[in-house]
Amino acid sequence: MATKEGTCACGKDKLIKAKVTKVEKGVAYVQAKGWEKPLPFHTQGKYMCACGESCDCGTISQTPGKCACGKEMKPVK
Repeated sequence: MATKEGTCACGKDKLIKAKVTKVEKGVAYVQAKGWEKPLPFHTQGKYMCACGESCDCGTISQTPGKCACGKEMKPVK
C-alpha cells in the first residue's frame, strides 16, 4: 500500500488506485475498479520505505522490494 503512484514491491509495473471501504483492527479492506469484492490488506507492514522521517510516500509492504518512490524497502523494527 502506498499514498503515491509507483511500482509495487512485488515487481508489478504499476500500483492501482483503490478505495478503503472498511477498517477493522489491523486490516483495511480496499476496493478497486474491476474487483468483485474488497480485499483485505494488513495495515502494519513488515517492510517500509527507507526515505526516512521526511518520507511522504507512506509505502508499506509484506515483502521486500522497492518502494513506490523507487527506493529500497527496509524491515520494520
